[in-house]
Amino acid sequence: MRGIAIQVGPELFTFSNVTNWCNKAQSRYRECGLPLHKTVAIDAKGRICVSGLEFMRAGQDETYPITVFAINEVIDG
Repeated sequence: MRGIAIQVGPELFTFSNVTNWCNKAQSRYRECGLPLHKTVAIDAKGRICVSGLEFMRAGQDETYPITVFAINEVIDG
């Protein structure tokens, strides 16, 4: 199995719950000034959230807040 290491940079913003994500995601990503592929969203359990299904799962699993970080470096290993 191949892995990837991601070095996260500064925290950009946080979503407190599913409703907050639904209402604010577009504006927060736009305002942060980084392309989406230069960010990573991580829930309270440490799981990466990429798709809407994962943000919804976090609501069901009660693993908000989801914090979005800048990505400083990706190391392919």
